[in-house]
Amino acid sequence: MLAALSLAGAGILVAAPSAYAQTNDGGLQGPPFFDPRMRQAPPEPRVRMQGVLNGPCQGCVLVRANLHRYQIRDGDYTAANFSGATLSYVEISRSQFTRANFSDANLSGAVLGRGRFEAAIFERARMNNVEGAEANFQDANMTRAFLGGANFRSAMMRRAVLVGAIGEDVVFVGADLRDSRLNRATLTRADFTNANLLGAELNQAILSGANLAGARGLNQRRLSTACGDATTRLPARMTIPRCQPQQRR
Repeated sequence: MLAALSLAGAGILVAAPSAYAQTNDGGLQGPPFFDPRMRQAPPEPRVRMQGVLNGPCQGCVLVRANLHRYQIRDGDYTAANFSGATLSYVEISRSQFTRANFSDANLSGAVLGRGRFEAAIFERARMNNVEGAEANFQDANMTRAFLGGANFRSAMMRRAVLVGAIGEDVVFVGADLRDSRLNRATLTRADFTNANLLGAELNQAILSGANLAGARGLNQRRLSTACGDATTRLPARMTIPRCQPQQRR
């Protein structure tokens, strides 16, 4: 049986699992976050989605809402506030999240379905194993986000801010990262094959084991501000400083 959760300011009802306890602030209490330092999210059992969120919801407030395993479709969530929300394993389709706030949210395992996240805020968000292929993250802020195992293949990430982001095995194959900011990011074994890094900032980025061999737009000056190791793959005739022990996280 599904309970109904009223979204403040949205004027719509959302189906929510009745097994979740309702908190004093009107949110739903659900499963705890996994440790964001884990390389991958814990395996998710094959179960049906728990609810559906759709329709217009511009600027609505879903702070700390529990939308674990929801379907979010055909909606406009421009400037909506999802900060601290549980959005693990959601499936998003045909929806817009321009300027939405996902700070401190748990999006582990989420399928973002070519969604539009222009100028959205993902500061400190848990984005482990996110499927963001072909999604639009132009001007998005992923400062200190956890990105382990995330797939951003062919994503639009121009001017995206990934300062201090952490993740192993992140896929940026074919992504547009022009003028992005990857300063102090730790992207161990990231794959940048055919990614466009023209104008991208790499100051103090840790790229140990990363594949930059097929990346476009790189130059030696910017590579010299980052660090890697013997397994970092680089374009021909380019080098990268070795990471020192104090730089490894």
